[in-house]
Amino acid sequence: PLVIKVPGKDKPYVYKLPKEVTHEVSLSHPTCPEVKKLGYKWAAIPAISNFSLNLGGIQYPCVPFNGWFVTIEIARNLLERYNVTIPFANALGININDEFLPQQTLVEMEKSILHSFKKSKFTITDPVTVGKSFMMHCKREQSSGRGCPAQWSWIGGLTGPTNPTWHLEMNDFYVSPQYDYCCNPWEVNDIDRSITDNLFSSCSLLLSNKEAAQEISIPRVLITYGSETGTAEAIAASLARRLRVCKPSVYCLNDVSINALLTSSREKFSHILIICSTFGAGEPPSNANLFFKDSLGYSLSSETKYAVLALGSSLYPDFCKAGKDIDQKLSNSRATPMIDVTYVDATKGSQNTILKWSNNIRKHVLPDALIEKIKAGDVSTHNNIAPPLFKLKCQRDTELPIKKNLLTAHSLTCLHNRELIEGGDIMERSTRHIGLKLHQGCRYKTGDHLLVTPFNSISI
Repeated sequence: PLVIKVPGKDKPYVYKLPKEVTHEVSLSHPTCPEVKKLGYKWAAIPAISNFSLNLGGIQYPCVPFNGWFVTIEIARNLLERYNVTIPFANALGININDEFLPQQTLVEMEKSILHSFKKSKFTITDPVTVGKSFMMHCKREQSSGRGCPAQWSWIGGLTGPTNPTWHLEMNDFYVSPQYDYCCNPWEVNDIDRSITDNLFSSCSLLLSNKEAAQEISIPRVLITYGSETGTAEAIAASLARRLRVCKPSVYCLNDVSINALLTSSREKFSHILIICSTFGAGEPPSNANLFFKDSLGYSLSSETKYAVLALGSSLYPDFCKAGKDIDQKLSNSRATPMIDVTYVDATKGSQNTILKWSNNIRKHVLPDALIEKIKAGDVSTHNNIAPPLFKLKCQRDTELPIKKNLLTAHSLTCLHNRELIEGGDIMERSTRHIGLKLHQGCRYKTGDHLLVTPFNSISI
């Protein structure tokens, strides 16, 4: 579907794409008409929308991109994921007991795909052509003094030893802008926001008043996660937004271990919420392995409550093992479980389980009675916008080679100057959103440029 998020609207608009704009290619074979009778078809364009674009230090999670298919991508999907090897071989008259059955069906499937796409006038390429193109790209990058990051398993390993990329030594390093792997947004983001979210927005200001914070016992919440692909981390961030009236601390499990957050006397958490996936053969994610290497000797107060959300897939034998181990570890530390450990199976659809768990946690950490107390706090929320700190003035500089009367001088008030990069350091990198208040008569058009010339105050 097409999902459009409009500023100022909590709920996105979802539109189902009409069939006339979604193109599929029916597969046939250049010499075997029996293949067409199988009814196989594939999408014409590979569009990906669940990657996150890292651009200018900002993560854009909803920027789709597309290219074109390589025949071997579709062939392996059909033969391995959809298991059509036997019916496809029977249609072609290939002996299914032949030792070279996988190789024969792969070659004939690629022939079929290449023929069908060209017949339908959709762009596609084959491994040999794209391999030569990639080798030329690497040569151009090297001649310009640049390296070319690549994963051999996705290029050389995918195409086989007859392709020139098989023998190319590849180094995989990170450059930006870059598309990053991330979790599926629809699994961790709340589409239908509850009325309590609006309440939290207004109540979060109450915590800035020390007297109100002392009168109302606000839970001290630690949210920690172990995440390999980003799903658990995104769930942790979503949960932190739900509990933002508590100003929860959010860390990966390695940081919890390194900083000794569970045993430090300065950190007295009333609630510990853990979201952890299982990676590989029952192993914890890379940003959680230090936590698992620590001894089981944590001694927490029985007043400390905890909850565990374990992510995994029932396709693997050690289903949610990392989450189970964490639950056992905290149980041994004398902490009190709020609810039983919750298991999320990726093969059965996880969104409902995650949302149900998040709602349950919110009710335990922030019961209705506590919300009413916060809501009843008599703390003024008016005039909370800080006065302007800067004034910008644009004036003509006679030394600049600019045509006369090109610039118009205006004295503008800076309404806000916000850092967009979380934890941004202006000495390293900084992307800012600056808002200026235009007075009456000050006009501009799309594409106009703003020249800001800073200068020191005369007094200094």
